[in-house]
Amino acid sequence: MNLMSKIISPTEADRHRAALRLPRPSREYVCAEKSLRDATANLHRLTNRREALKIEASVHNPVKARLPTYALEAALDGLTVEIADAQNVERTARAEFQTQRNTYQQDASAALQADIENFGAAITQRLDEILELLDIGTELATQAREMGLSLPSAISDAPVGRRLAETMSSTISRMFSTRGARR
Repeated sequence: MNLMSKIISPTEADRHRAALRLPRPSREYVCAEKSLRDATANLHRLTNRREALKIEASVHNPVKARLPTYALEAALDGLTVEIADAQNVERTARAEFQTQRNTYQQDASAALQADIENFGAAITQRLDEILELLDIGTELATQAREMGLSLPSAISDAPVGRRLAETMSSTISRMFSTRGARR
């Protein structure tokens, strides 16, 4: 294998990086998200306007003329109706977005399932290889200690590394063997 093919050929990590990407949300998902955002913003705007009117009516400001009571009550009644309508619109938009989100989550999980399983298998394989290498180092460290030899820490610390790697390996293996998504 020449140098250029090593540089150009993708590594396993590159292949996983390319495969493990969330799919784009559907147009319906994006529209539902925008509708929810717009409905929520409108509801907040109306609610803030009502609160500002209430505060303005309760504060005496000699520079600014107060709204007559009947005009204030009419404005507040009108805002109450608008807010009720906005709440209904927001509730409907939230329900539609949640439906689209659930569909997207199911579709994305299904699309990525095989790649995630391959990813987990690759990690598990690498962890097994690391544990095997540390076993070799541990054996050599034990033999060296029995013979009174002092070897570099890559070997002398292999037993400690093996225990740490084993703990890490079992934790990661449980991660990949757990079925279902975390929420």
